[in-house]
Amino acid sequence: MIAPNAFKGTLTAADAARAIGEGVRQAWPRATCRAVPLADGGDGFLDTLLGRPGSEQFDLQVAGPLLEPVLTRVGWLGGEMGRTAVVELAGSCGMNLLDHPSADTAGRASTRGLGELILAALEHQARRVLIGLGGSASTDGGAGLAQALGFHLLNRAGEPIGPGGRGLIELDRIDVSGASHLRQDVEFVAACDVDSPLLGPLGAAATFGPQKGADRQTVGMLERGLERLCRIVERDLHLGAIESTPSMGAAGGAAFGLAAFVGARLESGVSLVASCVNLSGALDDAEVVITGEGRFDQASLLGKVTGEVLRRCAARRLPCLVLTGSTVPAAEESARKLGGRVVLSSPGIGRGGALTPEVAFAELQAAAARACQQWEAPSAS
Repeated sequence: MIAPNAFKGTLTAADAARAIGEGVRQAWPRATCRAVPLADGGDGFLDTLLGRPGSEQFDLQVAGPLLEPVLTRVGWLGGEMGRTAVVELAGSCGMNLLDHPSADTAGRASTRGLGELILAALEHQARRVLIGLGGSASTDGGAGLAQALGFHLLNRAGEPIGPGGRGLIELDRIDVSGASHLRQDVEFVAACDVDSPLLGPLGAAATFGPQKGADRQTVGMLERGLERLCRIVERDLHLGAIESTPSMGAAGGAAFGLAAFVGARLESGVSLVASCVNLSGALDDAEVVITGEGRFDQASLLGKVTGEVLRRCAARRLPCLVLTGSTVPAAEESARKLGGRVVLSSPGIGRGGALTPEVAFAELQAAAARACQQWEAPSAS
């Protein structure tokens, strides 16, 4: 079984699975390969789930991270999961949509586009909405998506607050009257790839703000804005203190916004995807498992695809290879303790386009062939 994540910047999960499959067959011509591309809520979440038979998609223009128009997609799952919509935050307010991230963009970036995607799903009579959270450019706590859904986030003058985490500083009250049209019979599931709380030194602003271009001053401002949002949400939406719940800090606090404004359930992204693609059933039929990603480090073992596959293989005593462009000794040791083995492909794979997709494909294919040739697996040869 071949179950990689995307190799960020070079290969989608599906392309990575094809490259590995070709390498396996080169080394073990009689091997039967089953590809099960995976995602963890970030890049590739939508494409991975749309691999289900009968799934479809449609294009939609929504607001980008700086409220500029961007073209993205809404997916529909087929089979027994019909009427289930799939949307991906990265397609509307992702870091990939910013040419030059800065302290200014970190303060202004909004999740409004994600709310517009959710509205489109509801207008098409979705009964369940799966939302991939990952790669966000924003730290607005989901304020932008709430505004798109009809919630009025107002300042002391009764006017709408500005976009992004910067706008939260002036938040005075939330008027829910504009969101009365939202149906109560829809299930929302947010797929998270981190378990960070919303606030504090491990929270959305402190941990991920610098990755989005925020300097120290901007991080402090974003933290204060999120704290204010929490207080107003608790008061005006009559919610308990949920900000310290694990994963509320995912996607700049968009997870918090989804939980607060539409009652979304937060789940591990990789666990959700694994359930949708029946990873357990595929593992039951496997004799050898190969997974992989662009960089394998300690974070890979915390809610990411490779860590999940390694743990499931360890529980079944299945041999598992991890193909990666780069790694660190501590992560390799953790993989060994789980019965896996880490194999380097090309160090350029997964480094934001350091290799072209064509070269990355060839490098990954060669690494898979080399790993299989060096690893005795009589049942597959």
